[in-house]
Amino acid sequence: MKKMFKSEKMGNTSERGSVLVIALVILVVLTLMAIAGVQSTSVQERMAGNMRDKDISFQSAEAALRDAELALRNDFEALAAEDCFYPFDDPAPGTNPDLCNHLLNTSFPSTPQFFIRELPPIPEPVESLESDLFQAATPSLYRITAESAGGTADAVTILQSIYKR
Repeated sequence: MKKMFKSEKMGNTSERGSVLVIALVILVVLTLMAIAGVQSTSVQERMAGNMRDKDISFQSAEAALRDAELALRNDFEALAAEDCFYPFDDPAPGTNPDLCNHLLNTSFPSTPQFFIRELPPIPEPVESLESDLFQAATPSLYRITAESAGGTADAVTILQSIYKR
């Protein structure tokens, strides 16, 4: 009877440790999948945050653009006296223009700003562009440039529109 018990023990010794190796390989694979999932989620979260900043910046600049158009329509004399208004015969504002802050009660992270440049008068179609004697068209054209930042300083939007008054 003793021999029978010894032969059964000898048959099981060749399988020792194989379950442990397979379990470790499966754990390594699961860990790599988890790390890849965390990295993917992190990248997607940053992309969503950047899109949010871009949208806030765009909406803020658009609000400044609409505010400038409203000021041109309703309060032209007061706006023309401000530093952010450039008549067509003044030198161009260049890269560092004076900006207006008309939106006082704003929930945007930064205050949207704008400046206005009056465009030269357009001659009537019957006259030559080279002529010094031309009648300016009744409506005047203005280029409005609005600028705003989003939730971070990296998300900046600059919008322009041409307004006919």
